[in-house]
Amino acid sequence: MAGLDDEDIIDGSDEEQEDITPADILHKLKQSWIDETRCPELLEYDGDVVDCMLDQIHQMEANLRRVSKTDFKISIHKMEVDRIRYMIASYLRCRLQKIELYHRYLLSNEEQRRRLSPAELKFATEFQASHEAHFREVALRHMPSSGAAAHSQAESESEVPLSGEGSRLQAAEATVAPSLDTHVYLRAATDCPGVLITDEAGDSRTEEVDLVSGSQYLLRYEPVHKLLHKGDVHLI
Repeated sequence: MAGLDDEDIIDGSDEEQEDITPADILHKLKQSWIDETRCPELLEYDGDVVDCMLDQIHQMEANLRRVSKTDFKISIHKMEVDRIRYMIASYLRCRLQKIELYHRYLLSNEEQRRRLSPAELKFATEFQASHEAHFREVALRHMPSSGAAAHSQAESESEVPLSGEGSRLQAAEATVAPSLDTHVYLRAATDCPGVLITDEAGDSRTEEVDLVSGSQYLLRYEPVHKLLHKGDVHLI
């Protein structure tokens, strides 16, 4: 069986090439992965890139099956497939960890909900329901039997938060939000003039900082988070 060139492994399709190449998709996936793992908040799901890269992996694996096992390049390309799979798994795992931690915050407003994929939204909703059910069960377990029965009856008749164990339960379910005061390393993808940075010395003064394309900075996340969402900066 004949061996394949590198380009054949990456894209074995005879169809017309689109403007975006597999290398471009891989670069976008890597940047989305780095941004997500370095960012304190959940970013918008880059589903198009993930789906496209998964399709590309399937194509690469199909091409590898056509390569002679004696071809020395096959192990190199298998390592590349494994590397891409790792990035996708790490990207999705990081997002799930943030969803578990910030589920109430993410489901509390529409802007945050739009950052979730349909599967992630379903997971967040079910996770919150099971989380709340668990806390109710724990709270009732530590009540006297008569108090637990009264609590269950009152809860079923009214949605008003109850005192005592009810208030403790409500406190346990308090919304956890990501800290935007975290400092991040970033690289400017384009010139970003006039970024307002608050003086952290405690006098609440602000100064304008011009971010130069290609330059790297260590800044508080909050002043630059909109730039990250627009793609004007990337985390490193």
